[in-house]
Amino acid sequence: MYSHFRIRHWDSEGPFLYSPKPREWTYLDWYKYIIKVAKDECGCQLVLTEKTIWQNIPSDLQQEIVSLELTT
Repeated sequence: MYSHFRIRHWDSEGPFLYSPKPREWTYLDWYKYIIKVAKDECGCQLVLTEKTIWQNIPSDLQQEIVSLELTT
């Protein structure tokens, strides 16, 4: 997956993906995009679990992401 996300902000020390600071897209838009690319280009389904670590994510954005995942 690293090669697909290299330009999409892959933290090699983490390792984790993160979105750039929003300009035209919101953080939720970036989340949707990363999930889609992981599925379509890499054949991976990224999901939230009880082990998901929310770091520096505002609670309202967390709720939007959780709600989105519950509807897909």
